[in-house]
Amino acid sequence: AWGPMWKPAGTPQDVSDLFAEFEDIEGIIGIKVFIEHGFGSQGSLKIHSPAMRELFVKEASARGLPIVVHAIRIPDHAIALEPA
Repeated sequence: AWGPMWKPAGTPQDVSDLFAEFEDIEGIIGIKVFIEHGFGSQGSLKIHSPAMRELFVKEASARGLPIVVHAIRIPDHAIALEPA
């Protein structure tokens, strides 16, 4: 079963608000982060800054949640594996 779908997080406040919004929902098993520069003709997609990615790690870790990363291209894999 799919859990709630979060809105995109563009600011640190968005991240805090989203974690707070879903804090009491049972069965959440992790968070998903999208790290992808784009797909061919779809152009370039924004990648969260290192500070934002560090915040994802901090907030997920505080709740004991793993992070699953969507990253298709090799350069995006490298970003996903950067230490926070």
